[in-house]
Amino acid sequence: MILLNVHPYTVGHLQVVPQAHLTTFRELLGQRLMGQVNDAIEKCMVLLSKAYSPDGFNIGLNLGRAAGNSIDHLHYHIVPRYASREVHGFMETCADSKVFGEDIDEVLAKLKECARGILAEGGG
Repeated sequence: MILLNVHPYTVGHLQVVPQAHLTTFRELLGQRLMGQVNDAIEKCMVLLSKAYSPDGFNIGLNLGRAAGNSIDHLHYHIVPRYASREVHGFMETCADSKVFGEDIDEVLAKLKECARGILAEGGG
């Protein structure tokens, strides 16, 4: 599954979540699922590039509560990064609060529209 993160680090922050219940990286290794996860990550990058033109990406896992994982299910974060925080980044207002330039529903609508365009072009 590809999900829009409800507590995004930046605009367009997505998650790739295997439907099989996995809790460790080792469970993913050696499975056909690893290739599917990698394909989903690539599709997220294509989609985000079309929708927001980020300057880079962070792709990663938070493994364990001490690493910031809040759910006990393996998932990847695809975080678009922007050279100018004024454009699509965030402004910190206090330790646990961030203000974004786009509402999550607007982000979702934009990503859906771009996804239709990518599928129509045969781009993934």
